[in-house]
Amino acid sequence: MRLLSRDMFREKGGNTAMIFALVAPVLLLAGGGAIDVTDAYMRQTALQQAADAAAVGAVARASAGYQAALKMTSDGSVPDSVTASGVQAIFNADWRNPSDTVVTGLTGNACGAGTLVCRSTKTSGTTVSTTVSSAVTVSGTFTPALLAFFGEKTIKLSATSTASDNIPSFIDFYMLLDNSPSMGLGAETADINTLVNTITVNKGSESNCAFACHSDAPGDDFYDLVVAYNLNATQQNLTKGANIPLVNLRINEVASATSSLMSTASTTETLNGQAPPPSNCGSKCTPSEFRVALYDFGPKAYITSPTALPYQVSPLTYDLNGLSAQSALQVQLQTVPSQNYAYDGYNDDTDTNLDTMMTNLGAVMLPGGASAGNGLTSATPQKILFMVTDGMSDKNPGNRQMGPLSQTTCTALKNQGIKIAILYTTYIPSSISSDGWSVANVLPIISPTDKVGAALQSCASPGLYQPVSPDGAGIQAAMTSLFQTVVASVRIVS
Repeated sequence: MRLLSRDMFREKGGNTAMIFALVAPVLLLAGGGAIDVTDAYMRQTALQQAADAAAVGAVARASAGYQAALKMTSDGSVPDSVTASGVQAIFNADWRNPSDTVVTGLTGNACGAGTLVCRSTKTSGTTVSTTVSSAVTVSGTFTPALLAFFGEKTIKLSATSTASDNIPSFIDFYMLLDNSPSMGLGAETADINTLVNTITVNKGSESNCAFACHSDAPGDDFYDLVVAYNLNATQQNLTKGANIPLVNLRINEVASATSSLMSTASTTETLNGQAPPPSNCGSKCTPSEFRVALYDFGPKAYITSPTALPYQVSPLTYDLNGLSAQSALQVQLQTVPSQNYAYDGYNDDTDTNLDTMMTNLGAVMLPGGASAGNGLTSATPQKILFMVTDGMSDKNPGNRQMGPLSQTTCTALKNQGIKIAILYTTYIPSSISSDGWSVANVLPIISPTDKVGAALQSCASPGLYQPVSPDGAGIQAAMTSLFQTVVASVRIVS
């Protein structure tokens, strides 16, 4: 018996099974607990993703919250009654609602007052920005399968997410398009050469003139000669397979580029969450981000006239693709009664007084000397004087003065809050080399130092000056680039 008992305790083959039987429940609970922890982490990740989607959706430019903030005239909370259903719907669409997890609430704290969406304005130096922001917090509980045996019947989950977007500025563009005789220069060197060598040679009093001046005197009307040349060339190219190059003038390119810019502006509004009004909406245009008015130096060269300078091509309107685009195409080189002769309100070629033009347009932009808006609402738009010019001022009948515009004029406008953007269609010495009068009177102002360009650059608001020369990127590309720069700097207040 003693021997049997001793042999039994020596035998250890069944001990492993006994030990496993004892620890198996513990191992099972531990493994199950690990699975529960993993599941809880996955639920937390999914909850965070859904909260992120809700926060971003709350300030999307098509959302009810963003659109409501856009219409607000001051900072503050957008009521949850406007935003909550939409934000909840976005969250629900992203959250798969597993049966072991219960979401108990979706709240916001965007303005520090329990709201989902908030509008706020901040100033940093000379920059003012308005932001639509969201703050979404979601709470929930996860019910584990096995951790309850360890006393963990629920695991709390929570996720917080914030998002924001800037409100684009409301801008009134007053475009001053220089259509004075000097804008009859060829757009590129090839155009200038065709003017000099083909069109104006031995014609009228200014043979070999590089400018397509538009005169009432038939012998001096090189602009109409250009039109006739292009019509004939087009006909020859179509009917006879010729390859006669057409002549593009700066004024034609300015008109075309301005019309095309209206499409760019309309597209920009759409990208910024605005709905541009339909074309040709007239008095029924709904407010949008941009309004545009077009002015030039008048269809006829003058200084004294019953019509206030500058000349309105189209009024301030939201109808960019309709009225503005169509009116821009009507801009052409202004006519002069006759070279160097004073009558009919015309004063001996001194018809390009940039200071008068800018001052009078400033009075149109801000009647009564009011200050410009900050662009934060459609009722307080930022005012932009967008000028396309060669920058050569030609004024004072009887005592002719040519040269750059006055900085006093520019400073006065900027002090009223008007931002000035200038596209400089540069003179280059070779473009006027065939014109004796220009060589004697214009060349010293632009070479070897370009005083005109320097004055325009000083006149423009910071960063809003862009020169464009023949054979460069082209007026249309330069105008689009300058427009986008203006829009990107909408909140610079000085």
